[in-house]
Amino acid sequence: MKLILISLFFLVLLVVPSFQEKVTPLEYPNEKQYDEKWKNDEMGTNGQTIGQVGCLMSSVSNAIAGHNILIDGETSNPDTLNQFLRANDGYTADSGLRHYVVVEVNSTLIEYVGDEDSMTRSEIIEALQTKTKVLLPKVGNPHWVLLTGYDTEDESIYYVSDPGYAKETTTVDAISEWRIYTMDFQGPTPTPEPTPEPSPVRPVGYNHFDQCDDAWGDEIMGDDQHTICDYGDFMTSLAMALNGHNIKYDDKDITPKTFNGFLQQNEGYSDGYVVWHSVAASIDEENVKYVGKKESLTRDEVIEYLSNKTYGLIMDTEDGFYLCDGYDEALTEIYYVLDPSNKLLQSVPTSTVDSWRVYYIEMLKGDDDDDDETTSNSFLIKDLNTRVVATFFALLIFIVFVSL
Repeated sequence: MKLILISLFFLVLLVVPSFQEKVTPLEYPNEKQYDEKWKNDEMGTNGQTIGQVGCLMSSVSNAIAGHNILIDGETSNPDTLNQFLRANDGYTADSGLRHYVVVEVNSTLIEYVGDEDSMTRSEIIEALQTKTKVLLPKVGNPHWVLLTGYDTEDESIYYVSDPGYAKETTTVDAISEWRIYTMDFQGPTPTPEPTPEPSPVRPVGYNHFDQCDDAWGDEIMGDDQHTICDYGDFMTSLAMALNGHNIKYDDKDITPKTFNGFLQQNEGYSDGYVVWHSVAASIDEENVKYVGKKESLTRDEVIEYLSNKTYGLIMDTEDGFYLCDGYDEALTEIYYVLDPSNKLLQSVPTSTVDSWRVYYIEMLKGDDDDDDETTSNSFLIKDLNTRVVATFFALLIFIVFVSL
């Protein structure tokens, strides 16, 4: 009888949902390469700055600071490490990092282990648990971050200190190679100044469309030389904005496929892929207007546009067009974006925006708006009831077991 009750007790406990657990053996500072104090400082000899290409150097500086290793008597940050590297020929001609010069910061405490194309999960966890092994994965093209932790529930997720963006995680699939150091502690483990917790605000909540999606990526745009996958970043960004405001075309939801079809039928392209704004706005003349191109917008203006929920903001950067879908109340130097070419990119520094395309788009009522709140509340109530019932029965079985 007791064996049955014990089995039932643990069986009921399995009903209670488990939660992801973040494990970060060592807390690192999270200095950003785009900080105003040093983002415009040059690195190598080609004029490139910390804000532009300093992701690996900034990640290494955070690692050095996390181990309380001083640079010429000063705390490590992107500024102090950059000064040391410039003074000691620590960069290649194209601002690449010379790792053997980093070691010279303190050769007793720092060792460059080398490069790796891949690491197993067990190797990663073992390295993090030592607190002296420093892992720097490449997660972009190119973009480097400092690995800080792992997740015990979702084995595909790792936690990072990202000097270029606000994101705190990366995935196994995003990592293409590694740079590895060992760093011992100089004196007591430092207590870094707390980094403000991200507080994203996304007033609309847009759907993300990938311009290279199989459903439309190979479709031509204005001519047979240009496809959505290769040239459709602006068109896809605008399609996301229209979709998010529930604009329809022939009673169908806007997607890159349907929007591209509309533009083709109405001669909405020039040079094969450049969208005519007047034609794009004519998809719903009553509810869509092209406001114009803005060379710059203040943060307050961006927040006002987004909070109004009747504007679509598309930013032009050196890497392409993105739909701006939010801002951060704590991290004032970033905007949240939906990048049609990269689902992992979630934010960009405000300094990377070259110009804006602004559309007025009325927020129309969606087909499912009436049901959303009811469905959400029903789900929450059902989930709560499940937890309460499971906990009650677990407690009841335990009481019966103890009384026997």
